[in-house]
Amino acid sequence: REKQLRVTSRIDCDLHTLDNYIQANNYYAVKASFGLYAIIVNGSVCSSLNIINGKYLHVNPENFLNELKNHRHLIRFSKILGNYGLDFVDRFKAQNVETKKRIISLESVSNERLALIQSECIAILK
Repeated sequence: REKQLRVTSRIDCDLHTLDNYIQANNYYAVKASFGLYAIIVNGSVCSSLNIINGKYLHVNPENFLNELKNHRHLIRFSKILGNYGLDFVDRFKAQNVETKKRIISLESVSNERLALIQSECIAILK
């Protein structure tokens, strides 16, 4: 049990570091984060990845859509788009504001190659 707690603590620390790199728009961190869906089976870790990757939408909306497109076989869009994290639990007004911000971020992308996935994501949020 103690070993499991150490491993879980280490993963949480690593996810926090990964989040910091992603919020700084680090190309390799973003690639790694979306790529982790191929190997992560732990529900808690997947949920954390969903929150981290969902926040990335505001950092670089076009690349966010590109990563979703490249990993669509591994990802449920609704899980990434709709999981805002613990700061939003039971805060419905804040959730509504965040939803609107995510839609605005998605609508800012003008790349025609991403238009289909863009409209899918907007439909999920509406």
